[in-house]
Amino acid sequence: MCSRYWYLNASMQCPACGKETMWDFTTHFLGDVGSYEHEYRLGEAVDELKGVTVLLDGRINALTGECPHCEAVCDSGAEIVEGKVVRVFPLRQVEVRAIIIKNLQT
Repeated sequence: MCSRYWYLNASMQCPACGKETMWDFTTHFLGDVGSYEHEYRLGEAVDELKGVTVLLDGRINALTGECPHCEAVCDSGAEIVEGKVVRVFPLRQVEVRAIIIKNLQT
């Protein structure tokens, strides 16, 4: 198990289903050994970022999360200002989990 990732809880509109919900994101961006124990919220100072200002747009790294409504897995970007994630936004949909309902005729 990798211990260099950390978590972020933030609201985002899903690009697959369009619902605005609270997502649980994970990222390895500037994570360190033991970071997996750290969970943050939007606007909260992130220990791993220590004053960093950057736009994560998928070129360096991204956040990954699953929509709690439709279970689509997306890579998301983040605007980080002075060590705080102030905004998240969808970059690309990685996976969609479809529920297939069969019409059983007897």
